[in-house]
Amino acid sequence: MFPGLYHVATLQIVALPIWNAAEDRLYRSYIYLLFAGADGPGMTYLSGLVGHLGRHGCRLYCEMLSRLKSTSITYYPAMLRP
Repeated sequence: MFPGLYHVATLQIVALPIWNAAEDRLYRSYIYLLFAGADGPGMTYLSGLVGHLGRHGCRLYCEMLSRLKSTSITYYPAMLRP
């Protein structure tokens, strides 16, 4: 499961208490997630990982590390050094 969705998984088991001050009443809301999807950069917010410009940018457990240029703050995937 994605690290960013742990809170949603917990709220699916335990209800989220919501206080309605106008009615002076406590509601219990059971959250459900129908579908979670995103593109590459947007998926970093759901998964909590580094994204496609990080050191392990291509996949989570990929063995190919990206390389950092000395004048840049962005990692670039490269198979060989120049």
